[in-house]
Amino acid sequence: MPLARAWENLETLYEQGLAHTLGACNVSTAQLETVLATGTVRPALVQVERHPYQPQSDLVTFCHDRGIRVVAHSPLSAPGLLDEPVLSDIAQSRGLSPAGVVVAWNATQGVVPIPSSTKSAHVVSNLAAAGERLSEAEMARIDALRDPTFER
Repeated sequence: MPLARAWENLETLYEQGLAHTLGACNVSTAQLETVLATGTVRPALVQVERHPYQPQSDLVTFCHDRGIRVVAHSPLSAPGLLDEPVLSDIAQSRGLSPAGVVVAWNATQGVVPIPSSTKSAHVVSNLAAAGERLSEAEMARIDALRDPTFER
């Protein structure tokens, strides 16, 4: 089914009061442009895989410029990410875990991270880390981890 048609079907549910907001998941900027050009209901949020290896900065900027909230799923699950020395260094200086640094990196950029955990202590520390804001220098160090060849 074409994306424009799928979005039109979602808008029908919205108009019938069966949904209070609409969102999209794992879309590209081009796909989001299609939704905005053909639809009448703006997505409230876009959920994408986002972490320092795959920051999707262009998509985040595109969404923020249009008032669309970005949610980062799987922000901690990239293989090897939490072993990065840059994250450990920032974590140590901030009293956070490397996972907490990634959560704070997302939050600093106005992205809502939704890390998963089965341990209540991790849930609590991730929530606390979401309240942290990193410096420009720390952000630049983390941004240097970007890997255009990253694939899951």
